[in-house]
Amino acid sequence: MIKDGGAISENILESFDVANYSFDMTNFRETYTKIINSLPPRNSLFSELSLKNAIGCEVICAAICHQINWDFLRSAIYEKTKLDLTWMAPQKISKITSKEVAQLLEGYNKPERIREKERAFLLRSLGNSLLELNYSYSDIFFLQDGVLRNTENILNIIKSMEAFAHDPEEKKIQLLLQNLSEYDPLFKLSKYCKPAVDYHIIREFLRRGLVIPKNQPAYDFIFNPNIERKERTVAGLRKLCSETFYTLQWITSCDIITLNTIEWWIGRSVCLKECPDCELQGEKSQWLKPAFSKCPFYESCFAIQSDKTFLTIVEPNYQGNSY
Repeated sequence: MIKDGGAISENILESFDVANYSFDMTNFRETYTKIINSLPPRNSLFSELSLKNAIGCEVICAAICHQINWDFLRSAIYEKTKLDLTWMAPQKISKITSKEVAQLLEGYNKPERIREKERAFLLRSLGNSLLELNYSYSDIFFLQDGVLRNTENILNIIKSMEAFAHDPEEKKIQLLLQNLSEYDPLFKLSKYCKPAVDYHIIREFLRRGLVIPKNQPAYDFIFNPNIERKERTVAGLRKLCSETFYTLQWITSCDIITLNTIEWWIGRSVCLKECPDCELQGEKSQWLKPAFSKCPFYESCFAIQSDKTFLTIVEPNYQGNSY
């Protein structure tokens, strides 16, 4: 059983280990450098908008990004904003309906994940938070004289908002900060970014043996679809994955945003939940083919080299809203 109470499950933290540095990791620095040189360009759709509108789009995407394809969500928000720059004004977003959210996300290939009532609630709460503060989206980050707020101030403002308040390990917040740091006026945020761990990364780290189950409850949690996954239990795995990022940072000398981008791309295009594309045969993984003939971590992957049952790890049965 998972212990109740607290933002992070202590049972989960006690049931898994983070891998120590090993001989298999000696070539990681070279491997990660090769991956960096192969990475697809970032999705910079919003850079075509004014900074004020781009910030609004980024905040909205982060608020409702759980369990939906990131590219689809960003494209949907971008197209809506191109048609009507006023739709996301705090006054309007505070009154957005489930029907409007369903229309916004119409055409998603997993309609059961649109969850329009839930996302409408989050967006309304976001609008209400901004109205209570008398803020625009950009006011979250900038003072009235245009100077960037200090990071502690920014985090306190974001955490005060219902849409981000119940986000163990700050996955949504860190995703937002990482994306905003790509804009020149917000570049300083990059110095304070921490890992943003979604289930692509959790799945990949478990398969690679970077996060290790060490008892039966751990194996049940990652393999048994009937085990309930809650915010605090997923947060436990997310915390362990975050610790893994700092080990990888020490080995590779890469910054956290770069590492996060690499692992996210590997998880979403190679270490797939349905069928891992270890041989890089699928369309999604072709960005790696100029530099690699197999997954860059094939030779050190626990699932490939030691226990292929880990290839069957899939996304958990989970109804939270933070990944």
